[in-house]
Order: sequence, then C-alpha cells, then structure tokens
Amino acid sequence: MLRHDFLRRARAPIAGLALACAAGAARAADPAVDPAWLPLRAGAQWVYEVHRDQSYRPDNATIKRAFHVGRATGVAEPAPKRTPGGFLVRERLVLEPVSGTVDKETTEQWTLYSFAGELRMHASGETRPDGGENESVYDPPLRLLPTTAVGRSWDAGLFRNGDQRVELRGEVVGVEDVEGEPRWPGCLKVRYQGSVAGSAPVENGVAEISSAHYDRTLWFARGVGIVRDVTVIESDLKLPDGHTAHGSLELKQRLLEHRLPK
Repeated sequence: MLRHDFLRRARAPIAGLALACAAGAARAADPAVDPAWLPLRAGAQWVYEVHRDQSYRPDNATIKRAFHVGRATGVAEPAPKRTPGGFLVRERLVLEPVSGTVDKETTEQWTLYSFAGELRMHASGETRPDGGENESVYDPPLRLLPTTAVGRSWDAGLFRNGDQRVELRGEVVGVEDVEGEPRWPGCLKVRYQGSVAGSAPVENGVAEISSAHYDRTLWFARGVGIVRDVTVIESDLKLPDGHTAHGSLELKQRLLEHRLPK
C-alpha cells in the first residue's frame, strides 16, 4: 500500500547530520504513535479503487497519454522471522486501460512493516510478470509515521526502487475528512516529498533521470488504515538517443472496503 514503481505505479507511498539530529530530537519529544492508524493483523484486508493518468512527451515525437482504472487488494500476514513484530502486506494491483494504446496490467508486490512506537518499512519487493523477484531492504528502516503532531516534519529515509532513489521528507499536514462513499472522518493527512535520482526504463533502452519530483499524500483513518492515496511524479529524462522527454504520473487510490479480523 505504500510503494510505487517510479514511472508506472506505490507503494508506495520516502540527508545530512543536521537532519538526523533534528529527527532524533523530534522522536524523543513525541509520544508513541497509536498502531490503530494502520492496524496490522493476520488476515486484515483492504480493497482500493485505483485511477492512473500517465503521459510521456519526447521532444521529437507526439505525446503519449494513457488512463487506467482498477482495483488494488492488500492482505496482511505475520512475518516475525523477517523482523520482530513484522507484518507482510501482499498487494495485487489490476489495472484496465480506459484510453491509449496500452494493455491490462497485473502487479504482485509486497511490503514489510512493523509498529514499535512508529510505523516503519523494512523491505519491499515485486514479483515480475516473468516470475522473477526484486527486493529492496532498508537498514535502517524507513520512518513512515514517527509522529501524529500536526506541522511536524522528519527525514523518512532513502527509498529505493531498482535504479531509482528518493531521499524522502515526511510531514503531518493536518486532520481532515475524506468525503465520498464511504466517508472517512478525522483522517490524519501525511505528505512525503523528495527528488528522484537514477535511471528509468523507456521504449528504446534506459533513460537518465535529469530531474524528478516525488509527491505523495496519504490519509490515515484510525482503526482502518490508509483510506486515500494521491501520488504525483513529474520527471525530465535524457533518452539514450540524446533527446529528452518529460514524464508525468498521477495515481489516486481510495478505500472501498476493509476487513480487520479480531
């Protein structure tokens, strides 16, 4: 639920000594975060409606744009052998094209979390269509929610996905209702931002990322988990043939139903 492929999909949903010291001070001052903001229990399940809008504009060709809609289903299972108190959330994402010359997509991915005074991400991975696996392990873990104090910000850590890296800063933006059906009142709104470095696969090879910005906002409902997720990524690429391109991704997810076994 908290990670994403940089140009295609998120998971979704992350720098110096001064920042590390500031983060340590905030951690000492803040009370422990209530685990109810993301209840991790064996058999817990979340089902999301997903909308994705992508565009790719090379400087020497026509812009390509594609829309997808679909469902993402996440299921939690205990993983104490991976990390003490750890839970593995396995997610299956199925996207159907609405427009554009694109195909249906099915993605299997997973994220390893724990809750010990704060929400942490220890590892993430994906099973590729060819059956291969990739995995990123975070040591120290990414600090996804170390505080619920509105206005507080922190160094969330270095998120990695293949050849892409993002130094993320997190911030508790506020508390607000998520309207719609179902309606989720009193949600904790948390934002993650960072610049992306590395490379990205394109049609004719691998492109160098000249500049890119990652911006993701999550809404947590106490006793439920993440009920809304909006990710925006804007990127400028240097293509293998010397040309440039601009990529844009907007991914929106909204919780439709959830199940939390007792």
